[in-house]
Amino acid sequence: MELSARFFNEAREEFDVRVTVRVAQEFCHKHGVPLGEFLPDKLDAGQLLELAWLGTRHQARVAALAAQGKRETFEMFLDGLEGPSCTEAQVAAVKALLNFTVRTLPRERQATATERLTAAAARIEEGLHGAGPTSGVSAEPPASPPPAN
Repeated sequence: MELSARFFNEAREEFDVRVTVRVAQEFCHKHGVPLGEFLPDKLDAGQLLELAWLGTRHQARVAALAAQGKRETFEMFLDGLEGPSCTEAQVAAVKALLNFTVRTLPRERQATATERLTAAAARIEEGLHGAGPTSGVSAEPPASPPPAN
């Protein structure tokens, strides 16, 4: 069983994030991260967004964009994200990375790992959504100061 690593940007375009060996190698090489340390809790928000973008560069999406005469850059990808969609892109990257991690394990360890990683994904998602101590961004607008007398 895999975790759903899909999200929508602000234009309601659906993205499916997939971490493959190529994506993992490209990301790890660029950031100097050993493959054994390529784990969600080791990545910051910017790296998760980059991983989400790299994970959408799979052949099906790139071919569909090319057929429309389009090419998407990382900056264009980021321009389509705001608030909730930005958080959802990070959550999708976490889930895609967890899926990749499970797929790299021997089959006899995958079921147990899936249970553990599903629980870990829930904790990370809770933190990214602002319900936990790892989030530095609140989903609520700041309170207005009291009126001056």
